[in-house]
Amino acid sequence: MNPGKLRERAAVLRLAGEADLRWEKRCGVWLSAKETGRKNLFSKVGIGAAGAEFLLRERGLTLHDAILWREQHYFLTDIAREGAAPVYLRVQAARVTPVIALHYRRRVALGDLNRPEQTTEQLGSFPCCLTEKYLGSSDENSHVESRARLVAVTPKAVRCIPGDLLEIDGEQYRVMVVHQLEIYKNELEIERTSDD
Repeated sequence: MNPGKLRERAAVLRLAGEADLRWEKRCGVWLSAKETGRKNLFSKVGIGAAGAEFLLRERGLTLHDAILWREQHYFLTDIAREGAAPVYLRVQAARVTPVIALHYRRRVALGDLNRPEQTTEQLGSFPCCLTEKYLGSSDENSHVESRARLVAVTPKAVRCIPGDLLEIDGEQYRVMVVHQLEIYKNELEIERTSDD
């Protein structure tokens, strides 16, 4: 590999924060980049996103990180080592647009006269990438009710349970299913119901 081919400037992003998680620039890197023209299946239960491939010198890069290239956020899906002295990394990634989700959980506490009262508590916020999961629509007597089920792909540090509420771009979603078996990410099936 000719190091002179690493002509593009990008940034490696790493998750930071405790309750309010966010992507922060960790370092700048030189790399060779190309869009693959194929979908990258960064979600097991949602649809894919436009794929890209990066080649850069070996560094402490993991699938917990992300890359910012040409002002676009890239979710890392695979890292392979290549060559010997120096070693390079060939990285597969999906171009996504992260959004901030405000995370709420409903709790029941005893109120006046020991009556149960439901409260909603904000637990924090985190970045996630949304992809679609189409469920269809159903005709009910005098109206059509449409259900939008999305998949929110989150960093592994995010801990949600079914029933939690997420506010994304002013819309409120309920967490229906939580997929936590992946090592580097969690996938949340979230749903919003509205009358048309």
